[in-house]
Amino acid sequence: MVPFDSTQKDVLRIYASDRLRSQGPTANRPAPQCLPILRCSPIWAIILDMIGYVKFRVEDDKNRRSYHCAYCGAFITDSAAMITIQGARDHSFVNPAGVLCNFTTFVTCQNVTAHQELYVQHSWFPGYGWRFLLCARCFQHIGWKYDAVREGLRPPSFFGILVESVDSVSPDSSSRR
Repeated sequence: MVPFDSTQKDVLRIYASDRLRSQGPTANRPAPQCLPILRCSPIWAIILDMIGYVKFRVEDDKNRRSYHCAYCGAFITDSAAMITIQGARDHSFVNPAGVLCNFTTFVTCQNVTAHQELYVQHSWFPGYGWRFLLCARCFQHIGWKYDAVREGLRPPSFFGILVESVDSVSPDSSSRR
């Protein structure tokens, strides 16, 4: 079984509580069809759904990729940290200088340094300000860190990593793309 980090545990906990709330009182819905060894109750239906989620995560781990700085090779993040922002993980925008920026969004990164100043002008994500993001080892620009500037935005921060600034490495090979 795949070990869950604290963020994934929170997602499962939120998923389970949302499922219980959305399903309403147990008297208004038919009893779930459970295996004889399982006690039939709403919580077991949720557990069975989560088992399906765990199976999905195991298959995802087979395709998991790590991302390293293209300039110095420092580990930056991996595919398990990808996050959907505005309906996509991969984004393409043109900055005010006319430069096309292709990047992928991640919830966490390592070995990075974010510039101190937070810019709100020209943000591609409404409600978020941005900071330049550098590799902590070689100080090359590899993307941006986005921080919420409005209350209640989720996630409160995320990273946009430039596609051309990282090499993708699969777990079963040492080759980089």
